[in-house]
Amino acid sequence: MTLPRRLSALVVNYGTARFAAACVASLAREWLAAGGERGALELVVVDNASPNESERDLAALERVGARLVRSKENLGYARGANLALAHSAGERDDWIAVLNADLCFLPGSLEALFRSPASPRLGLLAPACYVDPACELALPPHRPPSVASTLAELAAEHSPDAARRLATQRARFAERVWAARDARLELPLLSGAALFAPRTTLARLGGLFDERYPLYYEDTDLARRVRAHDLACEFEPRARIVHHWARSSGVGAEFEADPRARFRVSQRAYFERWHGAFAARALAALDEASSRRAPVERCPPIHPLVELGPCATAPELVLPRAGRWVIELAMTPHFPLAAGVLVDGERWRASPRAWEWFFPGRYYLRALDRGSFECAGAWTFDKTSPARQDPLSLEETARDRGAL
Repeated sequence: MTLPRRLSALVVNYGTARFAAACVASLAREWLAAGGERGALELVVVDNASPNESERDLAALERVGARLVRSKENLGYARGANLALAHSAGERDDWIAVLNADLCFLPGSLEALFRSPASPRLGLLAPACYVDPACELALPPHRPPSVASTLAELAAEHSPDAARRLATQRARFAERVWAARDARLELPLLSGAALFAPRTTLARLGGLFDERYPLYYEDTDLARRVRAHDLACEFEPRARIVHHWARSSGVGAEFEADPRARFRVSQRAYFERWHGAFAARALAALDEASSRRAPVERCPPIHPLVELGPCATAPELVLPRAGRWVIELAMTPHFPLAAGVLVDGERWRASPRAWEWFFPGRYYLRALDRGSFECAGAWTFDKTSPARQDPLSLEETARDRGAL
């Protein structure tokens, strides 16, 4: 498989223009490094009526070669991406990339993405996403939602036993993805943070995102449509990028007061489409009933926790023995969505290059044996030092060229 003849990168910006400019600058660098022609990379950024976005930051997008499309209203992510696609050029054999604004393409990432032989079934292609430029903490892979998995998630909000079973299932799946090093995996779902696709895929699907999803589930729906056409969703672990951890999730004032509201709207739309109106209504009613009970934050943790207290620098975990471990890091003690690292040994500490991206707040860690997936220890701490506010620069990542 070779680099596409032409690539159109589509980015939706909402209040993160500095990150978006750094994202497209890093992509442009890697396009040229991989042998792409300068004029064959198209960068289209839709600004989704960002509040308080400075003209200087928006102008930076144009200075790095992006076409800036200013929407007069907040369209949500799916409609914003579709608008970017409508402003792009390209022919049938070209490719598109749908990118979150808060990404950084590391040296060698684009070349690695297209290294493997072409698959005739390829529909979507995604790189591996990490918290940090050292590629230490991997972001979690996602599994397609079903009625059964959604019921299990609702049960986990109120039952530590149910939450522990669900967290173990997720960890087993994540470990398989995180352990991939030298070959592509075909997965049922890819992260919507960075998706690459031939334009022929969009032609078969009849378009990019379904606009009924304001945020969340648009990538899930896309993967479902891809698989329905007997195309493959492929994950390339050798292509590594940084996802600057939730810097680009805003979609507008109508959802800002309750972040879960946008999730619920999209979730119901997804289940109506793929499982029928009755299933969607039933799950929505159960979710509403669940939300009236004690929230998950009040439920006991799924493991006994060692309190590490306030931490201005990354704490060191002392594991019970030398071994092969999955270390998971989450924002709640039930590990519903956890970043992770695979460790050999008896100690682990997040590197400074990862630590600086953590937001201040409470974190939870656990160590799972990679053979049995039994928990050998769990810890909690409060990060007291501030998170980094500036995106990675090209100069910072230039020293890593050749490391991938």
